[in-house]
Amino acid sequence: MRNNTIVYHVATNHRAANSNTLRLERRFGFSQGARESGFTLIELLVVIAIIAILIALLVPAVQSSRESAARIQATHNLQQLGTAFDGFHAQNGQYPQTWAAFADWCDRNQDE
Repeated sequence: MRNNTIVYHVATNHRAANSNTLRLERRFGFSQGARESGFTLIELLVVIAIIAILIALLVPAVQSSRESAARIQATHNLQQLGTAFDGFHAQNGQYPQTWAAFADWCDRNQDE
């Protein structure tokens, strides 16, 4: 089993030996000179751009469905208001003259 540690040692080749620089050597089971696995910056930017395009396509669809739901809810509210006006007319023989009279009638007839 290989040791997964990071080893620091002084470079021994003839160019780096004069400057006494430290070289970092990783020992994770890779052969020397092999490229470590991972994503490049360009690959990550391409993935982010694709995700941004998909979100840009999805947002209008979600917004239109919200607008459609709000329109349907407003239609149902108007239908309920019309039904309430018809109920007021059925009981009183006329439509309400003021909102206050209609609100009082609605408060008295909530259970119906």
